[in-house]
Amino acid sequence: MLNFLQTGDRLDLVNGVETVIKGISAVVNLDDGSSHTLYLSQVRGGEESGLPVTDCEFRNEDEGLFVNLHLSIEESCAAISLSASIDNPLFDHLRFFDSNKGIVLTMESFPGMTGLLGHYRFNDWWTRPYTGTLDGLPSRTQQLLIERETGSFFQIIPLCEENGKADLQGTTTGNLQLVVFNNTGGYSRMNTSVAMLGIHENPFELAEHTLTSARRKLGVANKDERQYPDIFEYIGWCTWDAFYQQVSEEGIVQKCNEFKNMNLPVRWVIIDDGWQDIKEGKLVSFKADAGKFPGGLASVVDKLKELDINSVGVWHTFAGYWGGIHPESEMATKMKEHLMPTNGGALIPACDDHGFGFWKEFHQQLRLQGIRLIKVDGQSAIGNLTKHHLSAGKAAKGGHVALEASAAMYFHYQMINCMGMASENLWSRPMSAISRNSDDFVPQNPDCFAEHAMQNVYNSFYHGNLYWGDWDMFWTVHADAERHALLRAVSGGPVYFSDPLQATDPNLIRALIERDGKLLRCDLPGMPTLDCLTVDPVHENAALKIWSRAGDAGIVAAFHINKDGQPIQSRIRPADIPGLHGSRFAVYEYFSEACSVIGRDEEYPIVLNEKEAKLFILVSCDLGIAPIGLTNKMISPKTIKHIIRNESRTTLFLDEGGAFTFFADKRPDFVEVNGVTRELRSHSDNSQLYTVDCLDLHGPLCVQIVMKEKS
Repeated sequence: MLNFLQTGDRLDLVNGVETVIKGISAVVNLDDGSSHTLYLSQVRGGEESGLPVTDCEFRNEDEGLFVNLHLSIEESCAAISLSASIDNPLFDHLRFFDSNKGIVLTMESFPGMTGLLGHYRFNDWWTRPYTGTLDGLPSRTQQLLIERETGSFFQIIPLCEENGKADLQGTTTGNLQLVVFNNTGGYSRMNTSVAMLGIHENPFELAEHTLTSARRKLGVANKDERQYPDIFEYIGWCTWDAFYQQVSEEGIVQKCNEFKNMNLPVRWVIIDDGWQDIKEGKLVSFKADAGKFPGGLASVVDKLKELDINSVGVWHTFAGYWGGIHPESEMATKMKEHLMPTNGGALIPACDDHGFGFWKEFHQQLRLQGIRLIKVDGQSAIGNLTKHHLSAGKAAKGGHVALEASAAMYFHYQMINCMGMASENLWSRPMSAISRNSDDFVPQNPDCFAEHAMQNVYNSFYHGNLYWGDWDMFWTVHADAERHALLRAVSGGPVYFSDPLQATDPNLIRALIERDGKLLRCDLPGMPTLDCLTVDPVHENAALKIWSRAGDAGIVAAFHINKDGQPIQSRIRPADIPGLHGSRFAVYEYFSEACSVIGRDEEYPIVLNEKEAKLFILVSCDLGIAPIGLTNKMISPKTIKHIIRNESRTTLFLDEGGAFTFFADKRPDFVEVNGVTRELRSHSDNSQLYTVDCLDLHGPLCVQIVMKEKS
């Protein structure tokens, strides 16, 4: 159990008899630019609700400064909250906490640390991984996983709530600092949760436990309490990389006609930035730009329905538009009581209950025109827009509650949160389920894939425990199209593309979906494999590997993204996929169609050449037959809807035809599909791998693999 321990004048964090953090100290920074060291004065234990708690007091009597750290047990984790005060004498100059770094807790060292994975905000909107040493850990780090020589992992999750926010950062001397602040001045008192701590042998279970405990502490819904929107079970298309801000009704309808002609079942469309009525970078009205959409949004919605696309959505920002609401617009006058003017000159939806009136009016008008989903961008701008007005946590909480109340009424939470990976956003959304997981796909950048993949895969380690990640749109005609498609296939979240006119590869999309457009979606967010967690595959000789599951099958995607381009040797092991059951596994590779059998703890060696990708399907063959599924699809196990087994017959139910493939220890006597015997083809390089060609069948299938009866 994690707890504080006083050793002389030093404060440590221990787990039983093991020291996890050696030396914790406190500094208070004031708004006059002065910094003051506090000294450990008292550590005392107690109980709350039958669980142990520990309070640690730091003081500077000369300056009248006080900080108390309160550790409480939350399930298998430990929560740290902080209370602090400044004693301002009467008739003296008032002193307040610095709004950017009010209190800094420094952790001297982590005994036995062998590696780390941090996630830091490299701009206001997005996080990316860091796998170096503590002396280089960037500021604004929002998650830190420390690998230890004992074989365990220790995790620190800085928290954000209405009264304060915490971030991590390294120092040049190799210390770790937890910086606590409130984003606004004038406070001589602070009382806030600052971090959730956890320790465990399994880093994936650790992240799940720590983040779940943090949500419980902050009163925020868990991911499994958030309903995944039905529309995102299907393939979609977005206008952004097709038209950018030159989007129009004409272009949208022309592109969707292409889908119709290709018989490509796109089920939803998002009209991205460029559709709104804008002046000087600010929103003027709730109407569409009359030049681009002469019939309004209702016209394009009606035309897309004629093309069998029944769900159309629109993009807007958390502030209405990038620059907020135009102060001279009729909208600004009409919506005045629902808007908030900032000291920086912006006019934005109010970050409290009053803001609901703005969103209600906006979304009601969208709904009346047939809009059925929204993408809300620019969310992490809220901390800058409201700086010196409200704490980041309070502004984000008020803004998200107002937005989502309206989104629930008019769109049933069919929404994508975007540009919102700051902790104040992550910990403030009431019930929405989808959140963008990375910076943008940039098709014009030839080196985009490596960074895009790194962000999505590693961000998913923490972000995937909070939300279903949107790994962004992509182009199907592009130098990296196949790799991007595979990356989306293992994401576990929405999949949509953004092809421009006359540039779509329908076969690449068909490998991701069923005939009705439903995604063959992994059951879990794709995450880095255990041996990748504290490694940088761009700069180290290592593959980027992603694990997930699809039904009873394990999924591993492997990518070569190393900057040097030399071949990379790696391996996969069934035991490294959490929750995968079995002792023997058929390992099928999608692109080469190769298949081998290995034991649970055996290593399967792989070699990746420059920019190469591989997709492995791992299926238990303990019962003699390992169904791979329709191998003309990437996530083939998801094509199998139900399996019934008895001694001599394995019956499988599928929704459509394709190249049905399975592994068998012994050759079957015959295979029937919908009661008719079909030709059974064994693969030349593996006589135990069989395929039944059902590409000519379009409806539901019943496949029966029949073995010879034992005499």
